Amino acid sequence: PENPEEIGHLGSEGADNVWDVSITDDPNIVVDYGDVLRVIDVSNPENPELLGFLNSRSGNGVTVRENIAYLATSSGLQLVDISNPQEPISISFCQLRYPKNVTVNDDFAYVANREIGNFKIIDISDPENPEEVDIGNYDPPGTGYDVFYRNGFVFMANRDAGLFVIDVTDPGNPVDVGVFDTP
Repeated sequence: PENPEEIGHLGSEGADNVWDVSITDDPNIVVDYGDVLRVIDVSNPENPELLGFLNSRSGNGVTVRENIAYLATSSGLQLVDISNPQEPISISFCQLRYPKNVTVNDDFAYVANREIGNFKIIDISDPENPEEVDIGNYDPPGTGYDVFYRNGFVFMANRDAGLFVIDVTDPGNPVDVGVFDTP
């Protein structure tokens, strides 16, 4: 819209910082994340209500799929069960170095990393035991900041080197199929 207007606001309620938000399978529930994970009821957009929260490692990115929130924390990928919105429960953690954001499709999480090895693929077929996939020597230059999955491709925003389009149809062998460099 040309002139958007705020119609509701939750405030910080337990969170000093909020860096990302994700919708859930329930259109009335959203999750935000920064220094804590918050589950929020937005069925009344004028009066969002905090349902539950989980003190977690601070981080930057969150995505939700099938009642699991995937958190790109300051030190890894944390999986949180939000099937009971009032009591989110951490179910597992995969150590990574400086993840920035995450996207999920089927049995894999795709992670943009700020440093060393700025793109990671995590096998999440067993949510209680996520494992990093060996992607060989694939390591695009720059600093990964955001990722999005669509139709076998991951689109990664790379602060220093532009936009990467990565074919992940074979998760063990990601391939650059396009790069748009930003000046």
